[in-house]
Amino acid sequence: MLPPETSPSFTRDQQWWQGLRNGDRQAYEAIFRQYVQHLRNYAHRFALPRPAVDDCLQDLFEELWQKRERLAPQVPNLRFYLMRALRNRIFRRLAQQKKWAEPSHADEYAFMLTTSAEQTMIEEELATEQIARLNLAVQQLSERQREAIYLRYYLGHSYEEVAELLGVEQQSAYNLIFRALASLRKNVGQSTLAWWLLGWALAG
Repeated sequence: MLPPETSPSFTRDQQWWQGLRNGDRQAYEAIFRQYVQHLRNYAHRFALPRPAVDDCLQDLFEELWQKRERLAPQVPNLRFYLMRALRNRIFRRLAQQKKWAEPSHADEYAFMLTTSAEQTMIEEELATEQIARLNLAVQQLSERQREAIYLRYYLGHSYEEVAELLGVEQQSAYNLIFRALASLRKNVGQSTLAWWLLGWALAG
């Protein structure tokens, strides 16, 4: 669950945000240190080479500083704000690489979702064969389904936020996740799926 407005992390982020808008370099650097690795991990899931990821991150934070005086007075969720801005940059780069002729072609992207070492808990509870079946089942999902699952269960975003990040209606985001879970449940069983989702919730 994302932090409510009364949480210490929300208060901290808002203080940093106001500091950034006022030209406080320390606040800007604090935002960078807090979120850059999280953003890098997200960006790498789009199968971009490391130099491209670094370029997107550099562009994001440079623009954040350069346009600080024009930033909104408040952001409800700083991590979500940065993720959305980064995702937009990633898709602009993908569009340039693939020369998408139509906006609908933006669905043609890769999103990596695995059950690797980031989930040591499930590796202790599930047999190697179960993990292999789970990985195979995950690869059978669409790219949007993988990203939706990642955003909802690993990062804890609401359906509304998942929908906004993916650029779809909230009901469409719900349907994406519902169908993805149904497919996984059919291929690996409820118990394995439950352990996987629990491991992600604890790792996120």
